[in-house]
Amino acid sequence: MELTNSNIVEDLKRWEKAFFTEFSQKNRLENTIAQYHRVIERFIEYSRSIQDEVTLKTINSLVIVNFFTFLENIPTLRRNNKKNGKILTNVTKRNYINILRAFFTYIEDNNDEMHSFSKIFHKLKFNSFEKQEEKISYLNEQEIQRLLTYLDNIYLKNGKTIRIRNVLLIKLMLFAGLRVTEALNVRLIDFSINEASKIYQIRLPMAKGGKEQIAYISARHIQLELEALKTIYDPYEFIMVSENKNHLARENAYLIVNAIYKKAGINKKGCHILRHTLAMRLTEEGVSLATVKKILRHSNISTTTIYAKATAKGVGEALEKI
Repeated sequence: MELTNSNIVEDLKRWEKAFFTEFSQKNRLENTIAQYHRVIERFIEYSRSIQDEVTLKTINSLVIVNFFTFLENIPTLRRNNKKNGKILTNVTKRNYINILRAFFTYIEDNNDEMHSFSKIFHKLKFNSFEKQEEKISYLNEQEIQRLLTYLDNIYLKNGKTIRIRNVLLIKLMLFAGLRVTEALNVRLIDFSINEASKIYQIRLPMAKGGKEQIAYISARHIQLELEALKTIYDPYEFIMVSENKNHLARENAYLIVNAIYKKAGINKKGCHILRHTLAMRLTEEGVSLATVKKILRHSNISTTTIYAKATAKGVGEALEKI
């Protein structure tokens, strides 16, 4: 069976179906099957929050550690497990790990590439279960300033359309929190400005989950890029295209962004860290979880709580702070 043929969520679902087809035929008790199903379903739910940065091939022990942070922020678990302030005991964690180990061992034994997952669980130790806030990869303030200085003062000097496009791509992820797949599908027609607040609303017809969503960004961050691109692109065309008008692939976007990081003196990689950067900046500014959830368009606030706890502010006011 192919190890991967889609994103991590769809791949895990495919393997889950195959796993339970065999697992349920081995005279397992109904309660055992239900428990395995619950744990694997929760892991798949968690994987939705990392699908832009992790694939089935690149899962590591940190992904498993962060899964437990995700679990401990699920509201139903918090309500039902208040004893001594602990959400998951070590016994429960071991049980979850054993179930995940069995699931990934099945994938290891049945994938065509003979890809191994054993080292993930071999390296896993319970003293590694730290707060995920400390493990999230994001740009600090110095790195952000180095990136913006490089983009504005060096990268854009020759004014090439492709470079303007690349700057917009980065700023949409850094200041609006777009996922890379969402940023790659924007068109000029999708941007509308609220003149009073100077906030752009970005219509995302191809957002995560296939549902149309609205993202927000302060006009001052992208006004120059949009004005320049309006003289070049048809409003209904995708902005993120090559010189030959081919739609920019996600893999190429990673290469572009990573190359810009390197030129800016930033020793980090990946597109999704820009979205993480927005989330961390907002929470560090004391923005309420409800507002951060709205800006990041999380479907479940338990995903938002991974970043931090904060106090209430409006979307426009919050975006003006960064």
